[in-house]
Amino acid sequence: RTLAQASISKSWPSNYQISFAVAIDIPDKICVDKMLGRRRCIKCNTSFNISDVNTTDGFIMPPQLPSPYPCTKCDIKEHWERRIDDTEEIMTKRLAEFYEKSDPVTNYFK
Repeated sequence: RTLAQASISKSWPSNYQISFAVAIDIPDKICVDKMLGRRRCIKCNTSFNISDVNTTDGFIMPPQLPSPYPCTKCDIKEHWERRIDDTEEIMTKRLAEFYEKSDPVTNYFK
């Protein structure tokens, strides 16, 4: 969220005010890998993720694939597409924008 959204909560009645925030720290490489693994089937409009993250420091995020796999309704090579804006360059830019907006919120609740 944004700092403006966090700070406006101070004007709310006390029982609705935000008293803390949860910050989940996931390495950028893992975020980029998962974002680059996104796929959508143009036939059935189902979303999947083909990225398999399993790091030595405990990040385990298996692919999210159709069940049964391979899909009996769609052809993976013919129907699964990647978003045109899912590139490493764009993902890196999105992460930078995320930190620019979320770091002030994290600091606000420290």
